[in-house]
Amino acid sequence: MKSAFFCSQAAEWASDRINVNAIAPTFIKTPLTEPMFEDPAFKEEVLNRIPLGRLAKP
Repeated sequence: MKSAFFCSQAAEWASDRINVNAIAPTFIKTPLTEPMFEDPAFKEEVLNRIPLGRLAKP
């Protein structure tokens, strides 16, 4: 998911050869989140919003 803020920063600083990277919060696969992902509809919705289509691992 792109953020307008980071896209505008990347465009502004590109002429100075500065890269802009961003890390957005997401779900981490833990014992606490596992019960939420037992619901197929919830799991599909979350995974569809993640470009790699997988949860982060600790």
